[in-house]
Amino acid sequence: MILAGAASMLAAIAMTSDGSAVASSVGTADNLQDHLTSAEARPAIRALFQETNRVWLHGRSAMSRPSARAVSRTSSETDVLSEQLQQALALRRTVTSADMEIESSSTTLTINDVTSGPDNMTTFNVTVSISQTYLDLGSDELSDASWDQDYWVTLADASETSGRTSARAEEPDDSPEVVDVSPESDESTQLAEGEVETTTLADQTVQARALATDAAKSGTSVVNRGDFRQYALLWTDSDHKKKMNPDYPKFDNNCANFISQALNNAGWKQTGGVNPYDNDNWDADLAGPAGHTQTWAVAKDLYDYARNEKSMGHMDNIWDAKRGDLYFVDWDNDGDSVIDHVVGVTGRTSGGVPRISSKSTNRHNILLTTWKKIINDSTGPDPIWYGLTAEKD
Repeated sequence: MILAGAASMLAAIAMTSDGSAVASSVGTADNLQDHLTSAEARPAIRALFQETNRVWLHGRSAMSRPSARAVSRTSSETDVLSEQLQQALALRRTVTSADMEIESSSTTLTINDVTSGPDNMTTFNVTVSISQTYLDLGSDELSDASWDQDYWVTLADASETSGRTSARAEEPDDSPEVVDVSPESDESTQLAEGEVETTTLADQTVQARALATDAAKSGTSVVNRGDFRQYALLWTDSDHKKKMNPDYPKFDNNCANFISQALNNAGWKQTGGVNPYDNDNWDADLAGPAGHTQTWAVAKDLYDYARNEKSMGHMDNIWDAKRGDLYFVDWDNDGDSVIDHVVGVTGRTSGGVPRISSKSTNRHNILLTTWKKIINDSTGPDPIWYGLTAEKD
């Protein structure tokens, strides 16, 4: 994909595993002097993901009629753009196949890291934040969903002149300034949201429906399903996607920590104790210097505690999950049978498709169909699933 006037070519794009990858090295002013800066790459990256957002909204018709802005900045000299749009179309089908209509979709981008390579190639680690509103065609109910996904975007300087390319494709005046990522600053570079349709539904209405709790509770349930859902949706919504509840510890990876918080708010009592490696204990902050237990913050240990101490039932079919149930995953499927990740179920569509929420990476009420597609596109072999239901065995 060639930038009109900017002499930069989109050479490759790849989705990382669940948005958790980090660039191997961060470019400095010295080693990037013959490579593209984030500001110079901005038009190509932004145009790419604006087009994927149009596919989310309009489906295949958006692929056959690209926007005038994208046409002015891209060419068909590479199939990278086409592949990315095909991926967006496949993800869109995971929603529409569940009898959900996409009412609105918006995309924001953050450039995290910049890595220089040979032959004037520059790789950008980009976080794509997708926020959508769905209409359930079976119930006529509106709901929101959002998630982050990391990509590697590699651009090549196609300039015939030496030195740094001068990008001449300008963004609208109301777009925020983009600064180069450097070792002196750990702040991400925020790109402006594209010109996309937004929902006309009042925010408070979406929030009220998203946080509605289920008063009915089975007598054999070991989790208050409604309270679990309410907590998980609150702390993954747009106001809290980059935040953790200050009443609990915070780590680099918070998948099990977050689910433990939701379980604590759904009726599980912290046990106390002093030994963080005792799997009979489950606590965010033990007495003394030990801090949290492994069962609180490590997915495989939380699974053992949930099965052995809380008697959460084994789920024969992951598609049967309801709010308050848990999915544990052997993420890399490397044959070690070690659980790497955990997410919580925060709802179901009227047609019976479960919806999940999690931290690290933040996911808010997305469809299981969508999440499985993201996993399969980014990790290769299907992971091993261990579903637990809030009902006792």
